[in-house]
Amino acid sequence: GMLTLLTYLHVGSNVLTGNLPSELGLLTTMLEELLVNENALVGTIPTEFSKLTAIRLLSLSGDAYYLDSWYQGNEFTGTIPTTLAELTKLTELILNKNQFTGTIPTEL
Repeated sequence: GMLTLLTYLHVGSNVLTGNLPSELGLLTTMLEELLVNENALVGTIPTEFSKLTAIRLLSLSGDAYYLDSWYQGNEFTGTIPTTLAELTKLTELILNKNQFTGTIPTEL
């Protein structure tokens, strides 16, 4: 991609819909914070996110407050990928209020 120096991408608290693009995991190796919390995104966490080697904060949390009312926000599904354990600089992983199944990977 062209955003090779991007270090922060905060798009939380919008009304973004659809799947989380796997291309986000290929943006840059400099990305330190990715916040897509409080939207209306669905699907699984892309395996490409394991390439975000500089990431410190990843927030995919669900419920959202918009125009004075709560609505169902992100509804990510599937299992929490074990590949997230490859993100050795990750200090905050926020996945609350989604629809994940299975167990929390022991690798984390």
